[in-house]
Amino acid sequence: MSIVFDFIKSTFGPRLNAILSRPPTGDSIPRTHKYQPNIAERHSDAIIRIVRCIGFTCYYTAPFLLPYLYRRDFASLTGMLTIWRYMKTVCIVVIFAVGVRGIGRVCNGDYRQFINALHSEIKKRELERVSYPQRVIDRYDFELSSAPIDHKCEDWTRWMRADETHGIYLEDPASNRSLISRILQLPVDILCYIIIHSVGKRLIYPGSLSLMQSLIGPALNEGRMKLMRNNSGQRSKLLTIDNNYIDTMFVDRRSTTDRGSYLVLCWKVTLDFMKSVLCRLHSMLVTRF
Repeated sequence: MSIVFDFIKSTFGPRLNAILSRPPTGDSIPRTHKYQPNIAERHSDAIIRIVRCIGFTCYYTAPFLLPYLYRRDFASLTGMLTIWRYMKTVCIVVIFAVGVRGIGRVCNGDYRQFINALHSEIKKRELERVSYPQRVIDRYDFELSSAPIDHKCEDWTRWMRADETHGIYLEDPASNRSLISRILQLPVDILCYIIIHSVGKRLIYPGSLSLMQSLIGPALNEGRMKLMRNNSGQRSKLLTIDNNYIDTMFVDRRSTTDRGSYLVLCWKVTLDFMKSVLCRLHSMLVTRF
């Protein structure tokens, strides 16, 4: 029965990028090695990535793709049956690829250790609701979407209202509208909501696109592993008030330099944000504590 549970967890588990091992005797720098998937996981995962990339491309080009399909008579019954056959074939291929990837992960000892450590950490968080300074999953670099939440912003308005005198209180512009103005503005609000939640977020954060992740993913993973290997960086997952996730890295330099009492917050809203932290700190906020 345990092999069945391992298969289910591995099938729907996150993608593992690298493993951080303990340093050998006499060496203070931990070693990292890239996770090596077997042939079943590697090829099946490539198929899933290609299908996902094509699906997102069709989704975001729908305003141009749908008129083209309509002109090619795909809106008729025959055209819809043709589209259905293509979609059915793609679904069968994806389901087969997901199953093969799960089998490949179950047969990989490194992935089984990782997925068991991840689920054990999630259960600890759910039962005790505490954070652990040293976690087993810190040895692994994997997809952020499946990582447990380290810090959560539960009530933004509580401290924002408390600091209203400092000019950082945010007020909703819609609260000042009259009832008639809200009714007249409703179609525009609906259109804006659809645009923002479909294409707008991807235009604002192009790094969330599957194509961009495929292009810059290896560089980001390498930069993150350098922080973890050379600077003992700790990766954390933050949950914002609007249910968005932020990928962060914390490097503790208090015991290694005389300037460690300064807290430096670095960010850069580009596709190569990890490289920005490593190479050029354009956006910084420095605080001493």
